[in-house]
Amino acid sequence: MLKNKSTEFEERELKVFQALPNFFKSDSDENWSQSPDLYQKFNTEKTAFKIVLIGLDRGIKVSQTAILSVEKLFTIIDGMPMRQRELKLKNK
Repeated sequence: MLKNKSTEFEERELKVFQALPNFFKSDSDENWSQSPDLYQKFNTEKTAFKIVLIGLDRGIKVSQTAILSVEKLFTIIDGMPMRQRELKLKNK
């Protein structure tokens, strides 16, 4: 589902990371890297599944344990002030 939206992801500067207790990888990596830091930092509740959306300002915008549809994700991102400015500049 995410691979089919690569153009929209690039447009929104969206990068996807998968984190397991001792490994992580990004959408651009083919191999897993060893590190517990990413998982420990963002999964302090030790849930089985979690989505964390981090803004360009490095602040956490969404943190939830329920699945988030791509459409809902795009709606959240497109409503952010930086994205709104970007869209206004693009449409001029």
